[in-house]
Amino acid sequence: MGSSERTQSSSNRESGTSKKTVASVAAAAVAGVVLVGSGLAMLASSSGSEEQKGNEKLMVAPGLGGASHIPRKDFENDPASYFRNHRLKSGR
Repeated sequence: MGSSERTQSSSNRESGTSKKTVASVAAAAVAGVVLVGSGLAMLASSSGSEEQKGNEKLMVAPGLGGASHIPRKDFENDPASYFRNHRLKSGR
């Protein structure tokens, strides 16, 4: 085995190692992008104070600290009634 053969063999090993390294970095980058994308999708879908039950939009009930949801349509039609009933139930 001559010196040029040893150099070529060493070069092939380094080339194979660098290809594996590039592939590993690329795989890690793709995995990172997927994780960030799915995290943002979950955040976007869970953010906001509205939910939907069937065809009826719900909203966080005012004054209850997010503990309950009420139909948005009912609240928008008569908000005074909601607050009046809420005060009666809570004894304020």
